[in-house]
Amino acid sequence: MHRDKGGILSEFGKIICIGVGFLTASKTDRKLRVKNHTRG
Repeated sequence: MHRDKGGILSEFGKIICIGVGFLTASKTDRKLRVKNHTRG
């Protein structure tokens, strides 16, 4: 079953990356700050 449906079933996977983004805006520009946390 893992070989057939492992890519779409959550119980066969694990979290490998978590990303968070912060968007700030002022009158003149916009900034996007992104943080990624990975564990191998």
